[in-house]
Amino acid sequence: MANYQYFYGFKLTDKETGITKRLSDFGGTVYNPNSDGINKNLLPEPNHIVDKNENQDGERYVKTTYGTRIIEIPVVFAEKDGGGNLFELNQWLGKKRQQVFEWEDDDENKEIDVIYQKGFDMDIMFGGQFYGLITLTFIAHNPYWRLKNEVPSIYKDLKPNDEIKIKNKGNTDCFPLLEITPIDKSVKIQWNDLIISLSDLDKPFYIDCEKERCYEIVGDKHTLNLVKYKSDDYLTFPYLKCDTTNKIKILEGNISQIKMFHNTRII
Repeated sequence: MANYQYFYGFKLTDKETGITKRLSDFGGTVYNPNSDGINKNLLPEPNHIVDKNENQDGERYVKTTYGTRIIEIPVVFAEKDGGGNLFELNQWLGKKRQQVFEWEDDDENKEIDVIYQKGFDMDIMFGGQFYGLITLTFIAHNPYWRLKNEVPSIYKDLKPNDEIKIKNKGNTDCFPLLEITPIDKSVKIQWNDLIISLSDLDKPFYIDCEKERCYEIVGDKHTLNLVKYKSDDYLTFPYLKCDTTNKIKILEGNISQIKMFHNTRII
């Protein structure tokens, strides 16, 4: 069994200003009243989509999606710091826009976009070591953590029969962004079991597997161009599986470079 990492603090980064502040800046620390363990929700709530037919028994399973991720953190504030910083604390937590949440000293180096969910009710304690006790609740509408400062993979000088093997660094499937710089105008690629054909290429071609769109950059603008993309399963887009080694094989055409932004996800 993997060791459980207990966090004593977290930080939030404003996505507009880039300013980062930590829980400790306000005299706060994560509170664990039970030294033997802590209750932690590891997965967001699943939504099981089914098809019901009154003429048949049971239900037909269609697929499962995840709901939002709720992050609840019990926090205590030191008397001399927490008592005098409520104005700044409200300003830090009360932004009406998402901020980037990170645990302090996280070995996985992951982050997630959150916004504060609930009102600010603090239990004030007198005469003790701490000033206030509160449970901070954040909601991540996209429930997946991402790796911080993830570096893209680059594969150069690819020709027919060359094969790339890729391991997904997350624990769930991810949908990369591909930048393909061609040498030939037509290219055919096998991505696991999917065959992808690209045609009329004359500049770097981008495949956004998450948003299921293709584009080129003309001037400084993204110009959608799906007509140059075709797969043997209609308009299916590739993805990186998490539980196997992914294989990309060049079938036809020469490629100067493939740059892959993995968009690794952690659930």
